[in-house]
Amino acid sequence: MAVSSDIPEGQCPLCLDKQVEMIIPDINARIYWRCDACCLIFMDKSFLPGPDKEKARYDLHQNKITDTNYLAFINPMIESIKPFINKTKKGLDYGCGPNPVLADHMRNQEFNIVHFDPYYYPLSRDQTYDYITCTEVVEHFHMVDAEWSKMISMLKCGGYLGIMTHVYDEVTDLHQWYYMRDFTHTSFYHSRTLSFIAHHWKLKLCMIRKNRLAIFRKI
Repeated sequence: MAVSSDIPEGQCPLCLDKQVEMIIPDINARIYWRCDACCLIFMDKSFLPGPDKEKARYDLHQNKITDTNYLAFINPMIESIKPFINKTKKGLDYGCGPNPVLADHMRNQEFNIVHFDPYYYPLSRDQTYDYITCTEVVEHFHMVDAEWSKMISMLKCGGYLGIMTHVYDEVTDLHQWYYMRDFTHTSFYHSRTLSFIAHHWKLKLCMIRKNRLAIFRKI
């Protein structure tokens, strides 16, 4: 998701540290950097896709509520956030893409949830929510600090934020990692990155599930 920023080249777009290490995966010719402080991996600015190219890629997403495989894919997010909410709470599915399947599926279960996407479903930032789901979105953030700040500002104090992304670890072969194949995947997270995010924005990291899903609570 493209957001303008004045962050200098070679500086982490999340924690702003300048100690970064270059990574050039074997699976593509793009350059990435890994921050020594927060462990965020981020794409070099020269390779970031522009809004038109990015949206053209998202337009190809054909996820539908009738697709049982896709429902199985997003179900861990729904089942993980449910213990922290109830049907009277007001929720937001953040970055839903062209087809708001998760929100539609939860509405079918009588949850009070709306959906937002900067390309497809603009929404007023004046509103705040009791919980936010963000499924396969944060890896698309370009200006990571600004995007996380924007999202967390929409969450009420005491509210819950569910994040689904593939978290890398020390055994991940970054030179062959499938998650880096998609040119719209521009930011990659480590458990240390999630800990930094929790500390920086005064969140409690309630759980990490199988390196794929995290639940935060806004303190």
